[in-house]
Amino acid sequence: LKRWLDVSAVRKLCCLIGARFGAMARWAWLGASALFAFSRPCIAHGDLFSHNGATAAALDDDDECGGPAVSSDKGPACAASALQLRSEARRLPNSVHFDHRRPHSREVLANGVEVARWSSRHAHDGRGLMPAEITDRPPHVTMIVLKPGQRFPAQLGRLTTPQDVMYVVTKGSVRCELCRGAEHDFEAGDVFFTTAHRLHGPFVNRASGEAIVKVASIQAYTYDVGESEKRMSDHAFTQHVLRYPRPESKGLAGWGPSGIPKRFVTEECWNSGAVKVRNFGEQLNMPNVMNVQMGRDCFIPCHEHPSGALYFVLRGTLHVKGDMGLGNSTFVAGDVRWARPNFIYGPEFSGRDGMAQMVVLGLPGSMTAGMCKR
Repeated sequence: LKRWLDVSAVRKLCCLIGARFGAMARWAWLGASALFAFSRPCIAHGDLFSHNGATAAALDDDDECGGPAVSSDKGPACAASALQLRSEARRLPNSVHFDHRRPHSREVLANGVEVARWSSRHAHDGRGLMPAEITDRPPHVTMIVLKPGQRFPAQLGRLTTPQDVMYVVTKGSVRCELCRGAEHDFEAGDVFFTTAHRLHGPFVNRASGEAIVKVASIQAYTYDVGESEKRMSDHAFTQHVLRYPRPESKGLAGWGPSGIPKRFVTEECWNSGAVKVRNFGEQLNMPNVMNVQMGRDCFIPCHEHPSGALYFVLRGTLHVKGDMGLGNSTFVAGDVRWARPNFIYGPEFSGRDGMAQMVVLGLPGSMTAGMCKR
């Protein structure tokens, strides 16, 4: 049945019907997506724009019914997933800015560690069963600030969380005494993912400067301190350590192409390294993770993310057009930005004063040239 229902043909039919019967076309797409409801959302591998979400555009009356169809054999499942996410996204804001200078609350732990929090106003169901759940709605974000010699948690012992969480080091370096069954040193851009109820930590700042770890979670971040868990042998499946590419990184550990056509790249951008991407595909509950580096005066064209996106700005300045209206929104190192599923925005561009570096959670975007709101 999936082979018979060619996505390109269905999309074209939807556009034809939609020209006269917009409401009927919407129901036709929802019905088509139900046929693939039992298919797991696709695992996107490759460059920044390797996943094409153009088929989902037919749901929005303001969008165009154009663009190539999904070429992957998992295209129907990807399209259905994007459609379902878009249905939910109708009640969400286009984007949320987590300004690192203005958290919703702050607290200081017994050992002096500062913990700042940004709460989500859009509740999740808390199941944590699918990778996209951490990006399909605005998550809760927590910032842990560690001065030299400080540790988190303040109590002696390791910690567990009642939900899946993503730890992203955005400044400095920290040591995790037990992450994925071993000791790891993390630097800015490195990511640690753990499923619920898995022992990890503590995080210790052994460097001479300040270190910051941000936590993304679908519910408010809480933890218990202890020394035991039910299973200790499955860290390879329940915890993941992802490294931001180092200058010396080569091969699979290094940068890959962005997929942006060279005609969009200025000479200054090209000479300063252009746009580089490294992608980590979904693994069980862990969402897709992208490392992105933009040279001076570089830009990423108008695009959308089918599962939403969560940006952690590590270095430099990122400008996004259309995020809060017709003007540009500016994000600096330490800021976090969320974009809802299938929100079309852009371009994104770096300043001429230096490169921008980011960690982005969510499936790679699809370019939607000419579809950004003017």
